[in-house]
Amino acid sequence: FSYPHISRYSPVTGYLFAEALRERVEVAYVTDVIRRLQIRPPIEAPESWPWPIRIYTLGRFEVGRDGEKLEFSGRAPRKVLALLKEIVAGGEEPVSASQLMDALWPDEEGDAARKSLDVSLVRLRKLLGSTDSVVVRDEHVSLNHEICWVDAWTFSRLGEHAEYNHGNPKRLGARALELYRGVFLPGEDESRQIVVTRLKLRDKLARLISALGRLFEDEQAFEKALDCYRHGIEADELAEEFYQGVMRCHAAMGRPAEGMAAYRRLRQTLSVVLGVKPSQSSEQLKQLLGNAGSQQQ
Repeated sequence: FSYPHISRYSPVTGYLFAEALRERVEVAYVTDVIRRLQIRPPIEAPESWPWPIRIYTLGRFEVGRDGEKLEFSGRAPRKVLALLKEIVAGGEEPVSASQLMDALWPDEEGDAARKSLDVSLVRLRKLLGSTDSVVVRDEHVSLNHEICWVDAWTFSRLGEHAEYNHGNPKRLGARALELYRGVFLPGEDESRQIVVTRLKLRDKLARLISALGRLFEDEQAFEKALDCYRHGIEADELAEEFYQGVMRCHAAMGRPAEGMAAYRRLRQTLSVVLGVKPSQSSEQLKQLLGNAGSQQQ
């Protein structure tokens, strides 16, 4: 085998180049080598890795091609973009053609729906700028993982690795949290698959923050734990366990007043949005903070 071939398929090469990009070492040179040798990115590859196509779905929907945001001079191709969203919402596994036709052309007959799908796939490849960007095999459709990067997919993989202590869970978890900038495809409620994926990703976020926050608490790295729990509250203001994490951290750091402020925010949010009171666990933490505050006076 030639050196370029070995370099492309060796995971060590990918990790070395990813670390160089993360530390901003010879970025232009490293990026050029990655492109020329088609180095495969590792799971921890930073956003600066030169993927030809980037698709952002967490907190926004945006498509980037060769480093430039895709803009439309006229009306955006709504159906083609809807097809891309459905493929992304299906996760990293290929999505069946029948599922895509049912979601996007429910009122069309079988042959007509298939023709509409085939035409939209051609247009999607053209939109993404590569005939290799979309793969159709055995009546299933997927994006080409070697040239298409999707923030939701990367978040999911990083979160799973961190949750099950693969590699460096704190580093992987922190990287995953950086990617989660809001709910999956906000405002796209018409598709069942999009809604299901949104809920799954929010559940993964909750598990990740709980696991990562506990890791930091166990190490008494309370400021880092606070950052985790605050990120969780920003993503889901009704997740009571994140407020409890904030309260525990402030109690451990001897800052009862700030812990009580978190409790009051929790109580107000639950009352206004759900019409319920904080749980017994939160009330116990409130009592602990109140006792600590009395002792400080």
